Amino acid sequence: MTDENKGMFDEKAFSLMKSNAVFINTSRGGVVKQEALIDALKNKRIKAAGIDVMYPEPLPKDHELLTCPNL
Repeated sequence: MTDENKGMFDEKAFSLMKSNAVFINTSRGGVVKQEALIDALKNKRIKAAGIDVMYPEPLPKDHELLTCPNL
């Protein structure tokens, strides 16, 4: 992870995706601003997301991201 790619998937990145996009992240959890991903999922700006990594890892069981049905 570098300063260049930390949080690179942010509100702007998700707003540029089509509403039927499926976002997949298998690289590093820190490249995604989780608040932006949660917002994109809950407001159906993207169709779904599949993530193999998150920050922090593991996420707490009550983390808001885990409540998104399209995750």
